[in-house]
Amino acid sequence: MKRVICLNICLIIVFSFFIRNGFSKEFLTEPKVVELSGEIVKRQFFNPNTNKQEDVLVLRVDTPIDVVGDEFSGSVKEIKEIQIILFSKLFSYKVFKKKYLNHKVIIKGSLFHAHTVHHYTKVLFRVREPAVIISTSSSILENK
Repeated sequence: MKRVICLNICLIIVFSFFIRNGFSKEFLTEPKVVELSGEIVKRQFFNPNTNKQEDVLVLRVDTPIDVVGDEFSGSVKEIKEIQIILFSKLFSYKVFKKKYLNHKVIIKGSLFHAHTVHHYTKVLFRVREPAVIISTSSSILENK
């Protein structure tokens, strides 16, 4: 009986650790197409070329992810925010922002590592298909 109780306590401790810290899922970079879920938010980053703040759309993922390294960059762990890059044929920045900003979405695309001064997060997400809106963010609902 003591063994069963001890085993149950150990299992509870282990599972509570993973629930609290989340499970990071590992993803590959382009050309692999992946599906992520999270909230589309607007962030400002400093652009050293223009000496100005730049508005950038970011996917704040529901669960942190890891991205495997490639020939240009090493692996990146526990990513929580990913800059969004749009194909102009699929969406303009203005249309995408109007439709998806402050919404929780499921979105398909490909990941790649930052490599220019305009890449503000370590990993970026190139949108390949229109997103599916899951819900409006709670902060927006509270303001209405």
